[in-house]
Amino acid sequence: MNKFKPVIVIISWILVVATMVTIAFFSLQNGKESTQTSNKVTEVIIPNEDNVSYEGMKALTTITRKTAHFCIYMLLGLLVFSAFYFSLQIWAPQLQILSFSLVLLYSIIDEYIYQAITPGRMPSALDIIIDMSGALIGIIVLSLIIIIIKYIKKRKKEISL
Repeated sequence: MNKFKPVIVIISWILVVATMVTIAFFSLQNGKESTQTSNKVTEVIIPNEDNVSYEGMKALTTITRKTAHFCIYMLLGLLVFSAFYFSLQIWAPQLQILSFSLVLLYSIIDEYIYQAITPGRMPSALDIIIDMSGALIGIIVLSLIIIIIKYIKKRKKEISL
């Protein structure tokens, strides 16, 4: 991996920035555009919405929006942690804390700066909690994968001795 390390590090950080830009793009949609996007996604999930009441459709759209928050921030948490891991080549709890903190900062910026200046949008503390739940899951999943890989490598090394 040594000769590819610089490429992997650059790609890792590019993916982090691309995910942040994607989040900003959706956050900067005005209220009407954001609702239309959520409705389109909900209609893909529930193609026969004629059988769903207005209140039911509204609830499904809210679930879609909150699930999108969770998933995109889970991806961001995973990508930020992997970028730090590949950059520093160490596994330590401090990387998890640093990754979580960076994603938390971005979530706050997303909610209280981007959405506060966007017509028809309002910041939401609940969205930050959902964002950070997703980020935490992403960081934990990648941490477990790293631990398992390190354990397997260690066992292989012990067996070959």
